[in-house]
Amino acid sequence: MHAVATQEPMSRAQFKPFVDLARQACARWGIVVPSGGGTVTEDAVLVRDALQQAARVVAAEDGADTYAGDMPGLVGSLPGLSLESLRADIEDGGNQGDEWGICFRVQADDVVFDVPLVFGMDEDSARSIVAEIDGREHEFLCIDDIADMADSESVQVRAHADSWRYMKNMSRDHAIDLTTALAYRRPGAWDLFRGEMTEIVPHSLPLWSEDDFQARYLLSMRYDMDSMAESRKMLEMYAMWSPEPFSGEWMSWFPQITDLLHAVGNPRSILGLSVIMHFSVEEQTPHDWEAVNGRNVVVACSLDPIQANALLEYVRMNPEPFHDLPETDEKRFMLMAVSVVPDAMLASIRATSSGRSKAYDRLVEAMISKADADEIED
Repeated sequence: MHAVATQEPMSRAQFKPFVDLARQACARWGIVVPSGGGTVTEDAVLVRDALQQAARVVAAEDGADTYAGDMPGLVGSLPGLSLESLRADIEDGGNQGDEWGICFRVQADDVVFDVPLVFGMDEDSARSIVAEIDGREHEFLCIDDIADMADSESVQVRAHADSWRYMKNMSRDHAIDLTTALAYRRPGAWDLFRGEMTEIVPHSLPLWSEDDFQARYLLSMRYDMDSMAESRKMLEMYAMWSPEPFSGEWMSWFPQITDLLHAVGNPRSILGLSVIMHFSVEEQTPHDWEAVNGRNVVVACSLDPIQANALLEYVRMNPEPFHDLPETDEKRFMLMAVSVVPDAMLASIRATSSGRSKAYDRLVEAMISKADADEIED
């Protein structure tokens, strides 16, 4: 009797894109997809096993600490701060003692620690900034998060300036170290203050690009810790799922596990700030209006601190033209606030361009036209 050859579900050429995608996804996590050499189905089992191994590696990892840091460099004469620059400075043990910093001293019942605002300044500048932010400390800190962490209803905060070397040494005796405490510093607040302090009116604003906004949103997903934790849980589940190669389950499982392996990981630096309009979505009930959801509508992204500060004030003065949200007898949108957030936080606040009007685009066009007219006059 002659053996009957088993019909392969696809040719090796058709299978090659699967192998390429699996190798790219696995390589990020140090897993090698074997070269194979058997039948297409046998090689597909090797691909499946490698993807499951990579998923187990990711699921076992703790999420990386992330922080949407400030715009790098100087704005006016004020430097920015990032998690990476703070870590590097602490590990290096650098500065000569003449470098000053500003921290917020936090006391929540018995919990005492410093939240760093900035370092790399001279003494006069540091003391001047502390005087400027006196009474505004809550703008720079996530007080509710501190209260939840300390399980305290009373949180006291004050800004203080001192030698940066002294501040780093003092932090070793505190309940929380400086890099961990950075999580309670409100992202974007120092950038906004830097823009405010320059007292410069921007001559231009970046053109709106929906593609740029969507790209920044996707990149910012790695800064969304809740989303990343959910992705790791899903990878843990997919690691235990062993679908038969090329079955209906396989065709669903394969793109999902490869996409997730690319989605998680250390985030890339994202520069830029966004002006956001925060709405409460309300629906009509038999007796009154009831808040059922929220919507965060982006006005513009990719802004520097000076542009963000100017646009924020402009939108706050007259917010109505900057949104186009359709209201009905059963649904309305109540503007709660206008704020500035780093582009790295677009995903975590679920920012959307849906409901955004063309008012910003017209503003940019008007600024460009004015600049052209000024150039002609000169």
